[in-house]
Amino acid sequence: MKKEDLKALFKEYERQAKEELANVAAVREDARGILKPEVIRRQVNKRHGIVLAYGMMGEVSYSLSDLKRFLKSLEQFQKQSHIGGKSVRGVPYAKLFLASRAIDVERSKTVRNVILYQRKGNILYFQVSGNSRPHYRVQIRLEEWDDYIAEATPIFKAVNSIVRGRISFECPCGRHQYWYRYMATLGKYAIEPLETGFPKIRNKGLFGCCCKHVLKVLKELVSNRIVFILCKELEKERAKSGFSSSRKGQILSESDLRIARAKKLSNAAANAFRKYEKEAKELLEQTKPRAGRKMKVSKELLTALKAIIPVAKVNPAIRKEMLTSLGQVHNMSLADIEAIIKENKLQ
Repeated sequence: MKKEDLKALFKEYERQAKEELANVAAVREDARGILKPEVIRRQVNKRHGIVLAYGMMGEVSYSLSDLKRFLKSLEQFQKQSHIGGKSVRGVPYAKLFLASRAIDVERSKTVRNVILYQRKGNILYFQVSGNSRPHYRVQIRLEEWDDYIAEATPIFKAVNSIVRGRISFECPCGRHQYWYRYMATLGKYAIEPLETGFPKIRNKGLFGCCCKHVLKVLKELVSNRIVFILCKELEKERAKSGFSSSRKGQILSESDLRIARAKKLSNAAANAFRKYEKEAKELLEQTKPRAGRKMKVSKELLTALKAIIPVAKVNPAIRKEMLTSLGQVHNMSLADIEAIIKENKLQ
């Protein structure tokens, strides 16, 4: 496939995905038989069951005991709040796997292809292979993306924190729509469309979290390919005037699309990725406690310390001032100077 054709391919895919979403929304607007939380509570308080319209089946009855079980599941989910939260959007990356059903995790291994093709602000768009149809458009919102735009944290370290931070998501598959979207809406980790209808047919107990498509994307999200692409994207954002994160959806460049589709990084990309890794390791080394890392101590510094320590013993009141001044000369903190003194047994 030619370079110019690759970007056009994903532009057309994005257009089709938006059109399909609009069609689904139109159908949902006309839906009947939606069981909302306030309806469940009202009927339980009245001690009455309810009869709802249900597609081609006509009507379905739910007894008072059914509604009580629904309400119990709803209240337990809200009380636990082990994922999501009322004041903070998203779920920590690791908790998404812990909260997901084992069967969904196993099914995610059968998903063949995942390709990142677009970023819109802090939302990433993935093309994911499906079964009932060729592809699904999975959206991942990186809730901590904006926090790192105006920070000085090295790129590689920032991106690794972002992708393993708080995540929200959306998938148009039936599993997410009928099993998990209501829970995602309730837990504040959903991306529109939101769902207010209780999953009375498929997931009465409100168990699970992610469908197989989302789980596959989450595994890809922390891969070297995606981290490298996001490093480049974060660099772009930091270079903008005012650190303003663009909300206009941009299909990735042809080169980044090829990286996203590749099974491994090319030599050039791999070299660039190693640069980011080196940057992160250097920062980690610099931020380690003095006792946990080795620093080169110049002869001049040791000589100065050997001269200062005897004086400081005679007059302890000026010890801190003298060591602080010496640290400023050698670009070290007082804690570093004290650690050097201890390591070299100069006390």
